[in-house]
Order: sequence, then C-alpha cells, then structure tokens
Amino acid sequence: MIVNRLSYVNSENKEINLLNGNIRALKTSDIFSHEWNKKDTSSTVITSFEMQDIQKTLDLAILAKSRDEVNKIMEKFYRAYEKDVLDSKEGRLYFNDYYLLCNINKEIFSSWDAYRKLQKVQLGILSRKGRWYKEVVKNFGIGGTTKEGKDFPYDFPYDYADESSQTIFRTDSISDFDFKLEIYGIAADPSIIIGGHIYRVFATVNSGEVLIIDSREKTVKKRKKDGSFENLFYLRDKDNYIFQRIKCKDGRTTVLFEDNMYPLVFRLTAYVERSRPLWT
Repeated sequence: MIVNRLSYVNSENKEINLLNGNIRALKTSDIFSHEWNKKDTSSTVITSFEMQDIQKTLDLAILAKSRDEVNKIMEKFYRAYEKDVLDSKEGRLYFNDYYLLCNINKEIFSSWDAYRKLQKVQLGILSRKGRWYKEVVKNFGIGGTTKEGKDFPYDFPYDYADESSQTIFRTDSISDFDFKLEIYGIAADPSIIIGGHIYRVFATVNSGEVLIIDSREKTVKKRKKDGSFENLFYLRDKDNYIFQRIKCKDGRTTVLFEDNMYPLVFRLTAYVERSRPLWT
C-alpha cells in the first residue's frame, strides 16, 4: 500500500502532517475497519444497509530531541482537533486522495520513554457515517461559436475551448453521489441535466456572481461580487428535486446543458463515497 498523504485538517484548514519525521502514524492504527448494519432491525428480511456512528483508533509515535519539543508537537495537534470538538465542527482525516469527516474525541497516552525521547499516544476518532470521500472536479463551459474559447475573468480561473453541450463526467464512484454545482454568471434560469435528472434554478446570475447548489448542505445560494450570499432556495425548480444524488453507471455520468440566453459555465464537484479508501 502506497501512502502519499496522511494528515488531519481541522475546520479552520490547519493541517497536521502525520507522516513527517517528528510525528508518525503506526501500523497498529485502525482507521479502515467498518461495518454495515441492517437498517430495519425489526424485520427478519434485509432490505437495506446503513453505516452508523463509528469509533476508530489512530496510533501515533512522537519522536523529538527533548520532552519539551514532544510536548510542543502534541500541543499543536491538540489545539487543532480540540478546536473542532469545542466548536462542534468536523475535521478531515486524509488518506491519499480520500478524507474521513470526523472528530478526535479520545486520547490514551503510553508511558514516557526518557531515553529515546519518544511518546506514544492512541487517539479515538469518531465519525458520524464512517464514510471516506474523494472530491472529483470537472469544469464545463461553452466557448460560443469561436474556436479560440471564451475567457471568464470573474472568479473562474480557466479559459474554455469550444465544446459540445453533452459530455461524460467520469469518477470511480460505485453508486450515486452527493455533489456541489457552481454556475458562473452570466446565466439566466440555468438548467443542467445530470445523470438524466434536471437541476434548475429560476434565477439570474450576473457577471461576477456564482450560483451554488450543495446537496450535502441542502442549500441553494448565490455568491455576489462583494462576497455576500443570497439564499435562492425558494427559486429552485420544485418539480425536480434539486438535491437528488447524481446517478452514475460504471463511474460514468452524462451531463447535458442548454445554451439558454448565455453560454453556461459551471463546475461540478462529486463527493465519491467508499466505506474504506482505495488502496494503491
């Protein structure tokens, strides 16, 4: 198993690398174990499964030149994850491209090794769903009739070549997934068909604004040029559920979008889920 990244990132985006020279995760860690539970416990027939809150363990070794240095390393990590607990916000435990939404809710210290200046600690990790996520992002845009593409200078750091309004969005997802859809202005009543389902909002997105649909947060809002947000939930297409998880087959999803009054430019983020991250 190749491990390129193992780190904890708290809700304020402070990252603690768990693969550096001073602090390292041990192989005794139990972060991949999982269990699917029968959803309807009153029935003798299995109709569906779900993952409930799960407790995992992360074993660490902190090695430094002195006890004081070890304490400083642990204090930095402690402040990062304790902040999440006190604020009732989830952090992220990253393993390569995947992350686990979680909180560190337990510390168990072993005895201090004065000779090697080594401290071992076992951390308890509580995850509400126990699901590992990977974000797959694709940018879509229509460059109008010109082959040189269209430049979108407002909040969208990409220039787009002319492309078809039908394309395939590829992920390694096993099943339907949650998403974030960001539509950049200018757009009028944008309508996008993803996996055969219509995602539409009856609103105008002006230049420099972004319409954001988030299925995990269950929000529809517009970010204005000044950075403020406007709630547009009431302008969603009520005939088509706006937070419908995106369907895929063999990791492929068809995306169709209309020109309408203005060329549509948008970014689609898929939250691919697994009960354990992909091993390479």
